[in-house]
This record gives sequence, C-alpha cells and structure tokens, in this order.
Amino acid sequence: MELERSVIINRWLPQLSQKTGLPVATLKTEGLRAGDFPPAGVRIDFEDGSLVHFCWAFFVSDPARPRKVAIFTEHCGYHEFLLGSEDTIAQLEPAASA
Repeated sequence: MELERSVIINRWLPQLSQKTGLPVATLKTEGLRAGDFPPAGVRIDFEDGSLVHFCWAFFVSDPARPRKVAIFTEHCGYHEFLLGSEDTIAQLEPAASA
C-alpha cells in the first residue's frame, strides 16, 4: 500500500471500519480492496459552482468535525476535504442497468 493511502486510511480507521465492516487490524495491514468499493459515486458541489464527482467511491465523515470528509475511490486515490458551510456531499446510487 502506498504511503499516502496508508496515512489517510490510518486517519480514518474507526469510520472506515464502521462503513466497510472490516476490522481495524485488517484495514491497517491490508488497506482497502477492489471489492470494498461500491459501483456508485460521490459528488461534492461547492458553493462557487465547482463540483467533483468520483466513480466507484464512498465517503466517511468525522463525527467531531462533520464538515471534514474523506473520499475513498477505487481508481483515483483517497482524498480529504474540509467542506464549507454551503458545500454539499452526496453518495450517489449505482446507475441502473439497461
């Protein structure tokens, strides 16, 4: 597991364990695996009209600081954001099959 990913995982261990159902010890040693990512996305809309959208991703927040979030993506890395009061974050549903 690359250094930056392991650092972010370690900062969010309790929330990741709760979200994924994986034990903290497993997250520390193995990190996240492809099967841990949902076929859904995460979208942040910023107050200035900017947005980010990640596929195959989920997010967790810090109960002590609800505006602080971490997004974990299968292919685009792990990211932390401190959201402004007007910013919104949403877990998107998987696209319906045709």
